[in-house]
Amino acid sequence: MTRAQLAVLLVRALNGGASPSAATGTLYDDVAATDLAADYIEQLALEGVAVGCGGGNFCPGAAVTRDQLAVFLLRLEHGAGYAQLALEGITQGCDANNYCPSQVVTRDAMAVLLAQTLGI
Repeated sequence: MTRAQLAVLLVRALNGGASPSAATGTLYDDVAATDLAADYIEQLALEGVAVGCGGGNFCPGAAVTRDQLAVFLLRLEHGAGYAQLALEGITQGCDANNYCPSQVVTRDAMAVLLAQTLGI
């Protein structure tokens, strides 16, 4: 799952599937207003959920890792003042003793984690 795909899923989850306002192309250096998911990426930032990848960029084509997903999901649920994902009961990790923070998140894993975050 890419960061742009994640933005679309999270904004749809936040807003009941409603489409966001048109993007301005001014929030991130690597997201133009005409980019496919720009509306969703900028809305996610306006909601206080988006986390850039550094240097004024969002990195929309980069794969989402578990450590990045943890930040997105906790901000989705609690805003910028988030806690630890495992304490929320959303995920226990990739196996009994590890979280595997750099492991790429798959779409099926994202669906499960988003449903657990939102209690659906």
